[in-house]
Amino acid sequence: MTARASDPTPSHNSNLRHFCRICGEKKAIPKDRRKPVEKETLKDIIIEALNIDVEKEDASLYPPYICSGCKRKLERWNEAKQRQKKKDYPPPRNISLATFTSHSEECHICEECVTEETCASQLQSMAKEIGERHEFASWKGENNQIIFLTLDTKTLCANRALVLHENGSWYIELYGVTVRRPSHLPEILSAEHLEEVFVYLNKPGCVGNPHFENLNVAGRVFNDRQGSAVATVTDKHTVYHMGKMYSQTIRHLKCKGLATNGDKCEVCYRYRDDLSARASDPSTKKKKFSGNPSSHARHDLMPPSALAEKIQTLQSEKHKLQRKVQTLEEKVARTIAEDSVTIEDQSVNEQLTNILSEKAILMDNILKEGTPQKLLWEEQKKYLSLSDPRRMRWHPAIIRWCIALYEKSPVAYKTLRKSQFIQLPHHSTLFAYTHFTETMTGINPDVIERIVAECNLENAPNRERNVSIIFDEMKTKSGLVYSERTGQITGFVDMGTINEECAKFERQLLGQEDPPLATHVLVLMVRGIFSSLKTPIGYWPCTGASSHQLFHVISEAVQTLECAGFLVRAFVSDGASPNRKFYQLHQDKDQDQVTYCTPNPVDPSRNIYFICDVPHLIKTTRNCWENSGWNSKSRNLIYQGKPILWTHLLDLYEWDSGIGKATPGLRFLHKLTPEHVHLSPSHRMRVYLAAQVLSKSVAHALAIQGKEDRASTIKFVSYIDTFFDCLNVSNRVDGIFKSKGALAPYTSMDDPRFKWLTVDFLGFLDEWQKEGDAQPNLTKDEKKRLCLSPQTLEGLRITVYSIVELSQTLLSLGDVDYLLTEKFSQDPLEEYFSKQRAAGGSNTNPDMTQFANSFNSLIVSGSASVRATCGNCRNKGREEDGQHFLNEDPLPRKSRRSNDHLH
Repeated sequence: MTARASDPTPSHNSNLRHFCRICGEKKAIPKDRRKPVEKETLKDIIIEALNIDVEKEDASLYPPYICSGCKRKLERWNEAKQRQKKKDYPPPRNISLATFTSHSEECHICEECVTEETCASQLQSMAKEIGERHEFASWKGENNQIIFLTLDTKTLCANRALVLHENGSWYIELYGVTVRRPSHLPEILSAEHLEEVFVYLNKPGCVGNPHFENLNVAGRVFNDRQGSAVATVTDKHTVYHMGKMYSQTIRHLKCKGLATNGDKCEVCYRYRDDLSARASDPSTKKKKFSGNPSSHARHDLMPPSALAEKIQTLQSEKHKLQRKVQTLEEKVARTIAEDSVTIEDQSVNEQLTNILSEKAILMDNILKEGTPQKLLWEEQKKYLSLSDPRRMRWHPAIIRWCIALYEKSPVAYKTLRKSQFIQLPHHSTLFAYTHFTETMTGINPDVIERIVAECNLENAPNRERNVSIIFDEMKTKSGLVYSERTGQITGFVDMGTINEECAKFERQLLGQEDPPLATHVLVLMVRGIFSSLKTPIGYWPCTGASSHQLFHVISEAVQTLECAGFLVRAFVSDGASPNRKFYQLHQDKDQDQVTYCTPNPVDPSRNIYFICDVPHLIKTTRNCWENSGWNSKSRNLIYQGKPILWTHLLDLYEWDSGIGKATPGLRFLHKLTPEHVHLSPSHRMRVYLAAQVLSKSVAHALAIQGKEDRASTIKFVSYIDTFFDCLNVSNRVDGIFKSKGALAPYTSMDDPRFKWLTVDFLGFLDEWQKEGDAQPNLTKDEKKRLCLSPQTLEGLRITVYSIVELSQTLLSLGDVDYLLTEKFSQDPLEEYFSKQRAAGGSNTNPDMTQFANSFNSLIVSGSASVRATCGNCRNKGREEDGQHFLNEDPLPRKSRRSNDHLH
């Protein structure tokens, strides 16, 4: 119905505000005085659902608000419409649209409002009469509310208050604490309940615990053992307790307001015992100055006169000690002159010299040559033989070791050095080595020169030029830090010149002026395929690098390493979405299969291969298995008509552990623990837990268990175990010691493992995926759940194609005897992140300045000087892990005149 108001009164427009535009009920304005819902906020939904344009409606005819009930109905209808994705979705059936007419003498809207206002005024008048009878003072507050107060005869302060709104809602305050409404009284008062409310108000209020004076400090908050606040000191009202007035009191956050135990509520009465224990604790008692200036009293508790007296006392004691030392030195010199014996016989002198030299030779024979212990012993003897310690020139290996100790804890290093148990370089000497170059984002040319010098590329074999680039991100603390040494502010995102120009242009289009703060740092590491090289070459602060940002950063790194003389063969990363999109940027338009390589931009005759980190793939594969019938139940793995469920492993663990048996016997799977089968978020990050679950031992135990429905699970576990062994060859002896041929090094292009990976393993995955796609009467998402996740399948295929083709290419080189596939993993970068987090002691979340300072220090110290003490990677027994880099090559050192001076 449509109408126009001829001459509406202002009171009619004001009355319309109380009614809902949709249902017409008088509940548009909430009773708790929250902000009402304007109909324009839901204009799009109202047009689609009810075909009403609320923006063009006459304000004198239609209400401006809608009630919360109609708002929820419209939002639910809109959510259902979006889920169905239908254009002709039916209108809501649970909404009946109200009809509004123009204002007239018999307007029902105005009559209803006048009636309620009359009732409200009558209720407040009756409340005033009853309040006066109970000796309550009253006045009119904001929003037409009536406030009733009564005074405490002892403190002469208002201790009880009743606030009555015009709509009949109410609440009570006792000593400033809002009391929960009694269950026998309604939320909206009527005339018949007013007497009960004022009777209830006459009950005494809780005064809290004001008598604990040593704890009663204004603004103090008391916490429980979990650190949650439970009580606080309030000074809203003066309270009277045990014949004494207190201006503040300790009140529990759950205080009932009404006194039930003397002058306290039940909660504050029980909390009294806790406060008594706190008050008796010696640490809570206020320490006072003892009056003795030479004592160990705190300086902040001492008056200025006592501080001056203490200084004089300490100076006097210092002079006494100096005189005592001088007296003792004179006494020792006099004793030596009077009682010493001069050995004139040369033979006796030679015997004493031989005894001392034999002890030194014995120590030299105990320590083996080429060990760190022998080197440390020689350096200590060299230091003690010098008349001037400033002439000491420390071995480079000692310098690296000391830098690693200093980065872990500067205080511990200085304490160890001052203890005189061992002689170590001064921290200013270490500073000169760790600051051989200025810290900078991106690729540092000085770092590249240092890597080239350490690898000795000019004289190194050609095979040692082959390297891979590993990249990943690490979480850092967001914030700006000012460097006093460089005068720069660090903490902003800096992804290189090209990326920053693109980001600046994007911010201009979006109207954003300030650059974002970095929350992560992208690190690129170069790792030798046939050498022990594993060094970071640059870092970039970011908020999570995108694929096109990675493209520019990694392209620059490839060109830099190629120009330095290295041959970049592979990119190694985890299976994160930006990394996979970065690989897809190199895809040819006519290419159907996955993209696993791209021509080298410097030398197109050589390919650069993309490798997804194998340990990450093992973890994602295990997670897919865990979610099959267990945990989130997001997958339903089925192969050859038989399920692959995590409950198979749970049943195997219970069977193997002998749970429920009176005499459990020997176990098949002695390494399997509850951490393997009941995974927590931190356990899901551990690679060894996934590798030990997806192992041949588990497959054999499943076969011995002898259940027919486990055939697909046995094949799945066996194939993943063989896949991991083939791509995790870390040394030349594991294949012999562990009796597993898949762990032997690759020595031939015709190695049968290459055929197994490309034919058997990938064929197993293809067959599994095709079987799921061929299932009838299933949706596309349901078919995908029958196999591993698409991201995991793509990562497995990329890795197999890349490693097989790259390994055959490298083995065809003339000077390559064997190849270790563990060289294509991301573990060195994960270990580097662990060292970065450990460099700050307990600060496991460094900011960009701390990361940059540790960047150079970890490069100088090297991986052989300090090992990662925590992280997701375990020691794998790599060949280079057993080597001690005790060479005497000089380290770059910052001098006063030149930054590339060699010490």
